[in-house]
Amino acid sequence: MKTFIFTALFFMFMSGVSFALDDTVDGLFQIGIVQKTTIDQYGSLYVFVRPAFHNLDFDQKHQIARIFTTWGKQQHPGKVTDYLYFRDSRNNKTVGTYYIDRNRLSLSRGYR
Repeated sequence: MKTFIFTALFFMFMSGVSFALDDTVDGLFQIGIVQKTTIDQYGSLYVFVRPAFHNLDFDQKHQIARIFTTWGKQQHPGKVTDYLYFRDSRNNKTVGTYYIDRNRLSLSRGYR
């Protein structure tokens, strides 16, 4: 069921519906994939993920990185720079890094 909801949210985002970005981000919070987000003074975006995130496949995690990068740039114009970090909400460990300028996602071993 979560995969269906995620797919629907991502389709809305990609379809260009103007309100879809905020709705997509809200949906990722509501279905328990993301707990919170923060941005540091250097513009790096941190997305704290819940255990459900680890059950997603690589492509879905990459899509989430793209969604939050777009959302972060919209929420903090000129502040989001080169990196988005996925952090595990249970232990605060970095489980993935998204290199924004290269559109490349790297996941820590054991979280792929």
